[in-house]
Amino acid sequence: MLVVSAKLLHTGKSFLSDINMFSIKQINQKESPDKSSTSLLHVELAQVHRQTKFTWTIPVSWLNNILAQCEYPVWGISGQCDVTFTSETQGLHLQGMVHFVGETECATCLSKLKLDLCAHIDTFMQPADSAEDTQDELTPEDLNVEYYQGTTLILDDMVTDSILLELPMHPRCERACKKINGLVTVEELEQRESTVDPRLQALANIKLSKES
Repeated sequence: MLVVSAKLLHTGKSFLSDINMFSIKQINQKESPDKSSTSLLHVELAQVHRQTKFTWTIPVSWLNNILAQCEYPVWGISGQCDVTFTSETQGLHLQGMVHFVGETECATCLSKLKLDLCAHIDTFMQPADSAEDTQDELTPEDLNVEYYQGTTLILDDMVTDSILLELPMHPRCERACKKINGLVTVEELEQRESTVDPRLQALANIKLSKES
C-alpha cells in the first residue's frame, strides 16, 4: 500500500508555484507497489477502530538510514514513535511525537555532541479516493493532509520528514566551547549587552520628563 503524501521537505523557498500542474488524481491512477511488507511504521485501518494509541521502538539501523540524509554526520542511538488516532469529519486526525537520541559533532569546536530531540506530528489522513475531485494546484491546507490507499496506514515517510526537519541546521554546544578561549554563547552575549557600565550608571538613572 502506498501513502501519497502532500507534504514536501522545506527547502527555504516557495514551492507551491513549482507544483501548479501537480495532479493527485494522476498519481492515484498509477499502479502502487505494496510497501506494507517493507514498512516499519504501519497499522491496519481496522486496528485503529479498536485501538487509538500505538507505540513503535525505532531500530538504530532504521534511524541511521534516515540520519544519513543529513548534511552533517550524525549517528542514531535510540528512537521511539508514539501516535494517537482520532476519528473526525476531515478524516483520521493523527497526533504524536517522535523522540530520538543521536550523536554528532559541534559545528564550532568539533567535539562530540549529544542530540536529544522530539518531533511533533499533527496531520489528517484521508483515503486517496477523496482527493480525486481536488484541484490541480495544492493549497496550504493540502499540506496538512496525508492520503492513503487500501486498508494500511504507512507512517514511515511522515516520521522520516519529522526527524529530518527537527535536526538543527548547525549543531553547537549548549555552553561556550571549551576548546576555544573567549567564545561565549548568545545568552552570555545578550547579558553582557544588557549590563550597564558602572561609570555610566548615573546617566542610566536619569529619567526624562515628557515635557523635555
